[in-house]
Amino acid sequence: MKIVALSDQHGFLPDIPPCDLLIVAGDQIPDYPHHAQHRLGSGPQIDKQAQWWKYTWLPWRKTQPAKMCLVTWGNHDYYGQHLYNTVNSRVVFGEAGDTVAIVDGAFELDGVKFWLTPWSSQFRDWAFMATEEKLAEKYKSIPTDIDVLVSHQPPYGYGDGAVVYQHACTLGCEGIVSKRRGSSYRMGRTDAWVKIKNREYARRGAVEWQGPR
Repeated sequence: MKIVALSDQHGFLPDIPPCDLLIVAGDQIPDYPHHAQHRLGSGPQIDKQAQWWKYTWLPWRKTQPAKMCLVTWGNHDYYGQHLYNTVNSRVVFGEAGDTVAIVDGAFELDGVKFWLTPWSSQFRDWAFMATEEKLAEKYKSIPTDIDVLVSHQPPYGYGDGAVVYQHACTLGCEGIVSKRRGSSYRMGRTDAWVKIKNREYARRGAVEWQGPR
């Protein structure tokens, strides 16, 4: 079985090589608007994501030479969260039924057992986020006899920015600052650095730093 796997498209639609199975592990859909501070998962956001999924992503998938496609969602996919809340944890797309979106569920293809889960550690009010306790419950439901685990969140210990943020909040820090991977170090203000604020820090009346004066 030839498998092509990708994640975090955020609206990017690449041409993939011929394969038996295409796996998409979340964050397919772009944000509307394209700014983190406005990502609220509101009605207009969901409606625009739904239109993009139906009229852009699904037609793209139809042109790709993959016999089958398995999808799970990510923390940017508010439309996926909407489907999970209002329709089902498993949604089949396309007349041929060759594209299946799954939340915490199994799929078997040619004797290979897959399990797909979209959840991420809670750090903002985005899609498919859960506390550590709820994550533990969800992960306990994963069968032990699967062959392939598809998760939007990386394995424990890899890319755990959310965990670092939680610890910073517990310590009473204002937030965390991180550099975008692949960007260079340089002086002055730059988009290469991202600041994620601790909401409780602001609620306690702390004065927000306005930069050098």
